[in-house]
Parts: sequence; C-alpha cells; structure tokens
Amino acid sequence: MILERFDLAHVKPLEYLIIVLPIQVNIGILMGSGVQFKAEQRANKKMAARKVDAEVATVDEKQALLVEQ
Repeated sequence: MILERFDLAHVKPLEYLIIVLPIQVNIGILMGSGVQFKAEQRANKKMAARKVDAEVATVDEKQALLVEQ
C-alpha cells in the first residue's frame, strides 16, 4: 500500500530506459559472446582434427610410394 501511494509499485518508463534496458542489452551481448566463443572453439577443434587426418593420409601415401620403389 505504501509503495502504491508513493507510485513506487511499478517501474516507470524512464526508469526502464535508464536502468533495466542497458542491463538487458549487456547480458544479451555477454551471452551472445559466450555462444560465439564456444562455436569458434568447436570449429577450431574440427579444423585441427581434419588437418591431423590429412597429415596422416599424406604420410601414409608417402610410405606407400617409398615401399613400391
């Protein structure tokens, strides 16, 4: 009752724009950055695995050529 009497029971539009909205934006940016970082890590791991597989295949091909000679 006291909050309602002093008009403190709800968030005013100006308070929302000044306080709540920037916090929500910062939290969203933080979460987006985390998701992007994880996606880049997964992509880098896949690329490294492909590179290792390609190197192993190259070594196997070289050994096969050496054995044939």
